[in-house]
Amino acid sequence: MKVKCLSEGIKEIAEVIISRTNQIIMEGEKRICMEGGQFNLFSILNAERKEVSTHSAFIFELINPEGSHCQKDAYLKLFVEKVLGIYDFDYLTASIYREKFAGIYGRIDLLIVCSNYKIVLEVKIDAADQDRQIQRYHEYLKKTKTKTQKHKIYYLTLNGSEPSLESYGELNDTEKENIELISFENKVYIWLIECMNSKKINRVNSAINQYADMIRKITNSFDKEINKEVKDIILESVENYKAALCITSAVKEVRQSILNNFISKLKNKLKESSLIKELVEEEKIENYYNLPKNRNAYLTYLLKETNYDNINIYLCIEIDWRLYFSLWVAKSDKDGGINWDLNITKDKYNHILKEYTTDLYKSFTESKVESCLGWKYLYNKGQNTFNFYEEESEYNVEYLVNEELLDAEIENIFVELNDGIGTILK
Repeated sequence: MKVKCLSEGIKEIAEVIISRTNQIIMEGEKRICMEGGQFNLFSILNAERKEVSTHSAFIFELINPEGSHCQKDAYLKLFVEKVLGIYDFDYLTASIYREKFAGIYGRIDLLIVCSNYKIVLEVKIDAADQDRQIQRYHEYLKKTKTKTQKHKIYYLTLNGSEPSLESYGELNDTEKENIELISFENKVYIWLIECMNSKKINRVNSAINQYADMIRKITNSFDKEINKEVKDIILESVENYKAALCITSAVKEVRQSILNNFISKLKNKLKESSLIKELVEEEKIENYYNLPKNRNAYLTYLLKETNYDNINIYLCIEIDWRLYFSLWVAKSDKDGGINWDLNITKDKYNHILKEYTTDLYKSFTESKVESCLGWKYLYNKGQNTFNFYEEESEYNVEYLVNEELLDAEIENIFVELNDGIGTILK
């Protein structure tokens, strides 16, 4: 549907929608303040996104019949029914394990066992899937379950997303049916409310309420409530709908401008680095928001020339689901570009790794991609990752429209890149 966004009527309606939306946001913020604002112990302690020490630990403590809540299996029963959807679980023989070491199969976040079930619960907030992780858990359950036990894997994420192909490994479609996707946003949050309603214990409910509020925050549930009210405004008339389309189109252009300005300033700042050489490639940044979602946009800089026949070490600053940087070994072509497709032998790769880097994996994450030495997220001054992804629940860089804040972040990234590279490059 093509809309003439410049007509005066549509422009006026768009202004009204923006004004009414601002009012909804302000009223929402006022309600939050009246309820205690954003005060949350998990947020204050910077524990919102810690999978092991926060989420696995809290869920384990609640579902453990011997937990400090002293409510025996009350919360476990609610969890098994409301979250896992199981109604024939043998609670008399239940055992719960956290961070269960399973030998060659890995370490399991939560393992729930009874006479007739053996269940793996994998908790994912930010961490990437490990290679064949779900396949390994599947093999572990098949190998260790008894004849009377059904086995199941539950993959718990913020919004119910699916494991990666790498995590599934070689599982066939039938085996994949034994993996169930569940979310903090719906299943876990509803379970927490049920827990508070079932037992009126102030000390326990206070902790559960704090955790539930934190779940709403990291799943952007507050924003979704506002979105529903805005949706109702848009659906009031065809004119409102047309105006909303114009606003959406303008937002995409604004985001592209923010990204372009960010990249331009970053490129200028990196010229000051003595470690980062010339820019070699710039890919798909200028038109980022008009590309398919599986796009790969990046800047590539020469870092180090090696003694191995035009093979060099390169720095890539990549815009993916998050902003991160990575180090690559690749061969330069005759035109000064990079031949990414040329295979480098494992022996030569290891020699370069040993000769030109030191203690790389103390600060970098090892990559599964051939020729990539390692990667690392870039963090803003608030210690959050940058996310230029266009989904409303993911995008978090709108504040970069402020030039002063943008300059401060560019300076912070410059220091982070220089320090990160300087620490590991010989």
